[in-house]
Amino acid sequence: MKRNCLLLKKSAQKTRTFFKKADGLPSDNVTALSLASDGTLFVGTDSGLCLYNGKKFMDVGGISSPVKELFACEDGKMIALSENIAYIISNKKSCGFHDFKEPAVDICRDGAGQVWLLTDSSLYKYEEGKFSELKSLEFSGATAMTAFGNGEVYVFSPQALQILHGKRPCWGCVLPSHAYVPSTAVNTMISDEWGHIWCGSDDGLMIYDGKSEWLTPADSAFLPKCAITKLRFGSDGARYIGTEIGLYLQKGTHHSFIGADRWLPGSRVNAVAVNDENDEYWVGTPTGLSRITNKLMSLEEKAAFFQDITAKYHNREGYINNRHIINGDIDSGSVEISDNDGLWTATFVAAQSFRYAVTKDANAKAAARESMNAILKLQNISGIEGFPARAYRRPGEHRFGDGDIEWHLTKDETSKLEWKGETSSDEVVGHYYACAWYYDLVADEDEKKVIAESLKRVTDHILSHDYKLCDTDGLPCTWSNWDPDDLNANDTWFWEKGVNSLEFLSLLKVTYHMTGEEKYNDIYKLFIKKYHYALNTVTYKIDDNYSCHIDDKLGFYAIHNLMTYEKDPQLRKYYEMGIKYHFEVEKIERCATWNFIYGGLTDEPCDIESAVRTLQETPLDLVKYGMKNTLRPDVEIDSSPEDFGGKAHAKNPLPADERPSDRLTYNAFMLDYPSGAGTCVCPSSWLLPYWMGRYYDLFRE
Repeated sequence: MKRNCLLLKKSAQKTRTFFKKADGLPSDNVTALSLASDGTLFVGTDSGLCLYNGKKFMDVGGISSPVKELFACEDGKMIALSENIAYIISNKKSCGFHDFKEPAVDICRDGAGQVWLLTDSSLYKYEEGKFSELKSLEFSGATAMTAFGNGEVYVFSPQALQILHGKRPCWGCVLPSHAYVPSTAVNTMISDEWGHIWCGSDDGLMIYDGKSEWLTPADSAFLPKCAITKLRFGSDGARYIGTEIGLYLQKGTHHSFIGADRWLPGSRVNAVAVNDENDEYWVGTPTGLSRITNKLMSLEEKAAFFQDITAKYHNREGYINNRHIINGDIDSGSVEISDNDGLWTATFVAAQSFRYAVTKDANAKAAARESMNAILKLQNISGIEGFPARAYRRPGEHRFGDGDIEWHLTKDETSKLEWKGETSSDEVVGHYYACAWYYDLVADEDEKKVIAESLKRVTDHILSHDYKLCDTDGLPCTWSNWDPDDLNANDTWFWEKGVNSLEFLSLLKVTYHMTGEEKYNDIYKLFIKKYHYALNTVTYKIDDNYSCHIDDKLGFYAIHNLMTYEKDPQLRKYYEMGIKYHFEVEKIERCATWNFIYGGLTDEPCDIESAVRTLQETPLDLVKYGMKNTLRPDVEIDSSPEDFGGKAHAKNPLPADERPSDRLTYNAFMLDYPSGAGTCVCPSSWLLPYWMGRYYDLFRE
């Protein structure tokens, strides 16, 4: 097939580091930040001032009172505003101060290089190391200011916007009672050289032309409508908009939200500092300091990083899964033993199979082989012919011997162990998916025989037990049901009718592909002709307002195998209708796996750009930090999933670095997640679409 192929460049990958009092700060409450000309970071807190030399925090001049603002002078000096005093710092030491006898409020430099300082009721100039009062304000209680090089200074107080202007400077006061001023509850101001003034207020971000024109959140969705606490511009034009709920970063046309837990130690942004290269910024909050660094990285480099992380932290005897950790420490804890060890490991096996097909890297083959053997062990450890276990655990592992009736004692060559039954269709789909791609892309002839025989036993078990998996008690497992009497004539199985029909045809096709035994092809044809399973696949995706996501994985995995092997256009047309509808419903989620399966199978446009965007935006750190997107007024909430027993979620999926971390094939609409950082998500759900996209030549770097 000739496919569209996207040429990629490197993208910025964020990492963050938190600093608190325990790391050397005077206090967790960081109130001011500024970078000196030599790159030294000065940090103001409610308990004084310090600097960071790249290795540690150091006290500055014995300043222990609360610091409100920091300002870097062009001559290398730093000015710290603390209560009524402006401290002048040179060579990283306090060398003088000025007492204004009233609170110092703000400080800025205009376009001509003039430094201005604002107190509660007066405006000062800073020249040759000294402050001199220029003019008292018309209204006291000043909260913020900005200035231009033509001598114009703009000051907000609760009563008015006061503008210093004229040959003989005087204050012009814009009163809300006489002119349109959207809000006077302004906390922070900044201006550009074109005369536009950005005003951060309790009522959101406003932009003023200095005369009479205002832009407000009511005029533009790109102006945050929550309380604004700090504004900064990067030299590249980026806008850093600090708020009560986090940081909005607008860089070109790319807008993002930097929230608490994942990126910031607290929600409220007190201070922001940006380096000259615009690849690192610091954010101060009441509960600590965050250093966020952007590093350009190709997806291939990111894949290598995730490959190493997976091997080091997510591999348990070849089973690849999430890791239980303590307080975000990935070196703590252990790999999860789950209900779906086979399915999650299958995702990794498929990823490594595609990787090997693309690279012929022996390490890819070895990784795929180890986990493929782990899956085969699950297929043969239960003692029931063709019955795959969900997982197994050994003595000393989590909950071994706890008496759960679904765990059954046995042993292998190493020790006794418990295997889990009640195996679901999730596991069956995963096993067939992994076996098929490993068989085609990696396995040698001896391995192909082993895989074919093992999978044949699973298929035969299903066929000999009325199209079900049956457990040790002889009873069918709850969700492993492909019986036409149930799928076609029992409303209890309405939701599974289409997807389970698809699964059954797919597993038969895989088995026939591997064994060549006509009986599997005959049963495949029978279920198409007599039980209309091919017709059932046309509507296998049921639109449920995105309330359930596991069926998406089952559907896409099953149809990926089925359409890979089914070449008859008379049958493919039904499967093509099914996958097209599924993709049209799901493409809003920007899930790279779904997009690439669709594109790889159909040669149709599959929104490669959005899929790649998800791969690029996925954080390098996959710890499940707390999230609270319901606080964001820019996020529209959709309650329609409640009609299907789900939870309200975002109307549109959030970027991967703004929503709770999870496997990329899961809920892209999720808004919130509790704090705790007790899980690190396995990167295999990232590695699969990356290597699949490479395999299908959907993108290149």
